[in-house]
Amino acid sequence: MADKVLANIPSTTVIAATSITNTNIISLNPATQLPLKLTSSNYPSWRAQFNTLLFGYDLLGYINGSHSSPPITISEDNKKVPNPAYTIWKRQDSLILLAIFALLSNNVIPLISTATTSQEAWDKLSKLYANRSRTRVLQLKDQVSRITKGTQSVSEYLQTIKCIVDELDIIESSISDDNLIVHVLRGLESEFKDIHASIRSRETPVTFEELHDKLVEHEEFSKSQP
Repeated sequence: MADKVLANIPSTTVIAATSITNTNIISLNPATQLPLKLTSSNYPSWRAQFNTLLFGYDLLGYINGSHSSPPITISEDNKKVPNPAYTIWKRQDSLILLAIFALLSNNVIPLISTATTSQEAWDKLSKLYANRSRTRVLQLKDQVSRITKGTQSVSEYLQTIKCIVDELDIIESSISDDNLIVHVLRGLESEFKDIHASIRSRETPVTFEELHDKLVEHEEFSKSQP
């Protein structure tokens, strides 16, 4: 179903996020606003990205349930008539659902293609990837505890660690600054033992940025020696 819906999206659509006249309905363009598609390995960062977009347009309530569906009909002159508020809500929700479908990789779409509201799709994705996210946390923490500089330059080594730490931050499983420094120092070769000793003997903690500068300076000095 989702594949058919997506196939019918006009390729010439260029609206990013505009208010449709007199309805306060916001049209999203995932292709330009959110370039990251959901795969089996990037759910935490994808979720954070989509949450941020919806929060920015005050649409987060559609996927977290705080802006639930109004009644489909209302009473008017003792008769049941279509509720205009529901029509607007449903139109906005459909655009959010379409944006979710557009941000899924082809192998993920069939897993939630039966969803009829954005919240239902969101909840299905959460159930599908929650356990994988916990597994991912353990994988990342294991990586950062085992990583060594090896043949990388200092900058490459620290960038590798920073990428892992940033992903842990996104999935709300941050590593403390002190532990981060410990992991960095643990992975260094013996040529950095003087810096290792000086950092450990300091009474005030060193920041990641300070350590980066010290290590790069030491590396450049070592390379300049005959």
